[in-house]
Amino acid sequence: MEIPIFKCRASCGGKIMTDAKGKSNLEIYNDAVETLEKKKTQLLGFKNQECKTAVSIRTEQIPKLEKLIPELEKLKSKVKLSETTIQYLREWIIERKYGRRKEFTTKHTVKGNTTEQDGFKLIQDVVFDGKVFMSKSKSFYEDEYFTGNLDLDLPTWVLDNKSSWNIFTFPIGETEPPDKANEPQIRIYMRLAKKEKGSVCYTLNNTPLKLIEDECWKYARANNIKDIEDIPEEISYEICKNHAFTTDFMRELSFIYGTFKGDFIEIPKEKRLVKFDYVRDLEIEQKIIDRVLVCREWVNENWIKF
Repeated sequence: MEIPIFKCRASCGGKIMTDAKGKSNLEIYNDAVETLEKKKTQLLGFKNQECKTAVSIRTEQIPKLEKLIPELEKLKSKVKLSETTIQYLREWIIERKYGRRKEFTTKHTVKGNTTEQDGFKLIQDVVFDGKVFMSKSKSFYEDEYFTGNLDLDLPTWVLDNKSSWNIFTFPIGETEPPDKANEPQIRIYMRLAKKEKGSVCYTLNNTPLKLIEDECWKYARANNIKDIEDIPEEISYEICKNHAFTTDFMRELSFIYGTFKGDFIEIPKEKRLVKFDYVRDLEIEQKIIDRVLVCREWVNENWIKF
């Protein structure tokens, strides 16, 4: 089988741009060169060149570094990929070589998928004052390096919706994006769609009933309660309240916790959307492309191992 050309999905842009832990290959090379010079200087400072330490430096440590440095020099310009990146590339190879796709589902992703249109409606009402109808883009984009399906595709603007699990994971009051991985994603979208503006919109939407019931059952199991109807009312009320952000929806949930209470505080629409804006930057874009090229090298070098 011919090795396919690696192209990064926009949604995985953050995975390939994650930096590897520890020092870069260039830093390791520079450290070795610096250590060699220090050892040579240290050796010259010994009055007795035949003492145990001097002999060790001259016959063991310096030769070892002189042998190591040429090998490090070959790698100094090579980018070290993070474990996050490598894991993504492993899965990418397996998908294409054996036709398997890794299943990944969490309560967070289920809520994100289920409340996607709710998020679009919130963007429509808050960002566009209800004057522009928001619906999922059906456009698929692909170029030499990337592929992607956009959330919202406007004439000069791309927007991506991120539905938060609850108010505590929602970046209310934040001035910096909570997840740096979303910036490469929106920049890839801007490149693919040839748009100069991009925004990552975090939306706080009512959690679907099934997921709220799951949270109740989770509490019940942890506390040896046989049925969610037996959960103390004040506890079930707090569980529901943490996942309801409009009064109407909280009233709907009263069949779980009992009588609706007047202390529920509805969160206004404008407080349930936090938007981080980006403008297209070709220099940053090129860094992402450069990382794609490094990933291609890794794929080509490791394809046969799988």
